[in-house]
Amino acid sequence: MRIHSVLAVGFLTLGLGCSDGPGEDNCNDGDAMSAPMVAQDFDATATAPMLTVTWSPGTGRGAELPPLYFDQVMVALETDAVVRGLISGVTHTAEREIVVTFNDLTSFLMSQSELKLTLELPDRRQFIDCEHPGMADRYLLDVQLSFDSSGAVTDQELTQRTQLGAI
Repeated sequence: MRIHSVLAVGFLTLGLGCSDGPGEDNCNDGDAMSAPMVAQDFDATATAPMLTVTWSPGTGRGAELPPLYFDQVMVALETDAVVRGLISGVTHTAEREIVVTFNDLTSFLMSQSELKLTLELPDRRQFIDCEHPGMADRYLLDVQLSFDSSGAVTDQELTQRTQLGAI
């Protein structure tokens, strides 16, 4: 009798979980940023280099994100520990503008001609009227810069991607 009660509770729990079911994802349509790019005036040889990332309004649900959303940007854990150690701050300084401030890049650029970092933006559910099943989603902006021997940016690639939270 006791075993049947436990099984009945287990089936009841499963049944309730299934009836609630995960909701449809209506948060992830579109990019938070259109055409993200690094501003031309980035000087990697400055004492405290400031990397300015700008973009045009997002697309789809990403276009609905308020400026407050971008205040939550941070360096993602995917960024190499050495590069994370070079970053002193990340700030949303103006509409459609984020500034990554470095302590110093001189020593780094003596041995490296590329700089890669990833910026992380929060789950959209906190900022627009949308829902999705599971844990918080992560919105990532991968930034890859190439430099010449004088520290000038010769190439840049900024790519957005989404990591859906576990269900």
